[in-house]
Amino acid sequence: MPDFENGYFEIIDNHKFGESIKSILNKNPDVIGVCCGSTPGHVKMLNYFLVR
Repeated sequence: MPDFENGYFEIIDNHKFGESIKSILNKNPDVIGVCCGSTPGHVKMLNYFLVR
């Protein structure tokens, strides 16, 4: 299903999400969150990496 804004859509599994989040968190962002299409598993994984 394409994104109507830019014609791009990708389903990201938990493994790919986890690897991406670790890379992002290594850059010490001030703000981080998830977007529509994120699963409860993505939110739990983000929380896990933030509190450890």
